[in-house]
Amino acid sequence: SSSIGRAAVSKTAGWGFDSLLACHPWLFWVAYAEKPILDKVKLLLAMVPLVAGIGAYYYFGDQPAWMRVIGLLVAAGISVLIALQTELGRAAWAFRREAIIEMRKVVWPTRKETTQTTLVVLVVVMIMAILLWLLDMFLAWAVRFLTG
Repeated sequence: SSSIGRAAVSKTAGWGFDSLLACHPWLFWVAYAEKPILDKVKLLLAMVPLVAGIGAYYYFGDQPAWMRVIGLLVAAGISVLIALQTELGRAAWAFRREAIIEMRKVVWPTRKETTQTTLVVLVVVMIMAILLWLLDMFLAWAVRFLTG
């Protein structure tokens, strides 16, 4: 069948939106290669406290675990603060804020709706299990009957 004369599925027909590059991870690196060198240096610099924190976690293995975890979290926090100074970090932070805004728009089901839906799913699964068991029994009987 021809698609001539049919409307586009999307109202915008794909115009005016930048690709999120979700399906092409290698395109991310192609696009990132064009970023300023200072951003790349900052991202590499952000790795230093993280790697140092991981190394310190294992180096101070004789210390209590809670102290090592706090040190690791501080190192990770410093790394994140450095990474947020890059264009990529700002874009990631903006994405996080937008995701939180969208989550607030979600109408979450009530406890009653969740319980009812769960019970319906369990009942349907049990009914299907019984039907498939009966079908299996019938087919086994038919095979035994036909093969003697």
